[in-house]
Amino acid sequence: MVRIGAFLVGLFFSGWLLVTFLMGAAAYVSEPPAPTAEQEFHEHPKQVAFSFNGPLGHYDKAQLQRGFQVFS
Repeated sequence: MVRIGAFLVGLFFSGWLLVTFLMGAAAYVSEPPAPTAEQEFHEHPKQVAFSFNGPLGHYDKAQLQRGFQVFS
Protein backbone atom coordinates (compact mmCIF):
# COMPACT_ATOMS: atom_id res chain seq x y z
CA MET A 1 0.00 0.00 0.00
CA VAL A 2 2.85 2.37 0.78
CA ARG A 3 4.39 1.79 -2.64
CA ILE A 4 1.16 2.65 -4.39
CA GLY A 5 0.84 5.86 -2.33
CA ALA A 6 4.45 6.82 -3.02
CA PHE A 7 3.93 6.16 -6.72
CA LEU A 8 0.81 8.33 -6.78
CA VAL A 9 2.54 11.16 -4.90
CA GLY A 10 5.49 11.00 -7.31
CA LEU A 11 3.11 10.95 -10.26
CA PHE A 12 1.30 14.00 -8.85
CA PHE A 13 4.56 15.93 -8.36
CA SER A 14 5.79 15.00 -11.84
CA GLY A 15 2.50 16.06 -13.38
CA TRP A 16 2.48 19.34 -11.46
CA LEU A 17 6.06 20.02 -12.56
CA LEU A 18 5.06 19.44 -16.18
CA VAL A 19 2.01 21.72 -15.86
CA THR A 20 3.99 24.58 -14.31
CA PHE A 21 6.75 24.21 -16.91
CA LEU A 22 4.23 24.41 -19.74
CA MET A 23 2.57 27.45 -18.14
CA GLY A 24 5.94 29.21 -17.85
CA ALA A 25 6.90 28.31 -21.42
CA ALA A 26 3.58 29.61 -22.72
CA ALA A 27 4.00 32.86 -20.79
CA TYR A 28 7.55 33.29 -22.13
CA VAL A 29 6.45 32.72 -25.73
CA SER A 30 3.39 34.96 -25.53
CA GLU A 31 5.18 37.84 -23.77
CA PRO A 32 8.99 37.84 -24.00
CA PRO A 33 10.88 39.41 -21.10
CA ALA A 34 11.61 43.14 -21.20
CA PRO A 35 15.18 44.16 -22.05
CA THR A 36 17.41 44.73 -19.05
CA ALA A 37 19.54 47.81 -18.41
CA GLU A 38 22.64 45.84 -19.33
CA GLN A 39 21.20 44.92 -22.71
CA GLU A 40 20.21 48.52 -23.44
CA PHE A 41 23.32 50.37 -22.30
CA HIS A 42 26.18 47.88 -22.77
CA GLU A 43 28.94 49.23 -24.99
CA HIS A 44 31.34 46.83 -26.66
CA PRO A 45 35.03 47.56 -26.03
CA LYS A 46 37.13 49.03 -28.81
CA GLN A 47 39.87 46.98 -30.43
CA VAL A 48 43.20 47.96 -28.90
CA ALA A 49 46.67 47.01 -30.14
CA PHE A 50 49.30 46.34 -27.49
CA SER A 51 53.02 45.81 -27.93
CA PHE A 52 52.68 42.29 -26.50
CA ASN A 53 49.92 41.22 -28.88
CA GLY A 54 50.72 38.25 -31.03
CA PRO A 55 49.79 34.62 -31.45
CA LEU A 56 51.98 33.61 -28.50
CA GLY A 57 52.71 37.07 -27.09
CA HIS A 58 56.16 38.42 -26.38
CA TYR A 59 57.82 40.44 -23.64
CA ASP A 60 59.60 43.77 -23.77
CA LYS A 61 63.09 42.64 -22.80
CA ALA A 62 64.19 46.12 -21.66
CA GLN A 63 61.20 46.34 -19.31
CA LEU A 64 62.01 42.91 -17.91
CA GLN A 65 65.59 44.00 -17.24
CA ARG A 66 64.42 47.15 -15.43
CA GLY A 67 62.01 45.10 -13.33
CA PHE A 68 64.72 42.58 -12.51
CA GLN A 69 67.06 45.37 -11.38
CA VAL A 70 64.40 46.76 -9.03
CA PHE A 71 63.89 43.43 -7.26
CA SER A 72 67.53 42.32 -7.12
